[in-house]
Amino acid sequence: MTPGVPADADSTALRYLAAVHAEDWRTACNLSSAARAADCRIWHLTPTPTPEPAPTTASSGPPLLVYADGTTVRATPTPPRPASTERPRVGPVRVDRLAVPVHGTSRHPAGWGVLLAHTVQWPGRPARTVRTALRLVDEGGRWRVDQRAPVSDAVLAVPDPAAAALAGGPR
Repeated sequence: MTPGVPADADSTALRYLAAVHAEDWRTACNLSSAARAADCRIWHLTPTPTPEPAPTTASSGPPLLVYADGTTVRATPTPPRPASTERPRVGPVRVDRLAVPVHGTSRHPAGWGVLLAHTVQWPGRPARTVRTALRLVDEGGRWRVDQRAPVSDAVLAVPDPAAAALAGGPR
């Protein structure tokens, strides 16, 4: 818990990022600010039509080559590459630094910047720590996430890395 910030602000930040990692967009969108929730729902909860698959028979369409003797060679369809099933192992999300007040911008209201951290490990690679800054705003007595920004190593060197990341980088 961050002193000076209600306990549910850190809790909202942790629940939001955990939901994003789990691709639980219903929860993540519900924890977003009113200004961001509609876009979240459009991007993540609106079904998209599945395109019709292209014909895969080798005999469809014009021949690839026609030899002088009249024989033809048709294209051999390439089997689709299977989508990679490798997923990183993601560790639990934790609050990395105390929340700091963040100024409003033309796109985001003033609120609190919370810096969260978690580990990510892809198969066969060493684990690394990833940090994310969230801008939390009070909407009717409930904390909502209005902005999410990655935190680079350069931003970690400034006094308030969450505020710097949410403002667009180190200043």
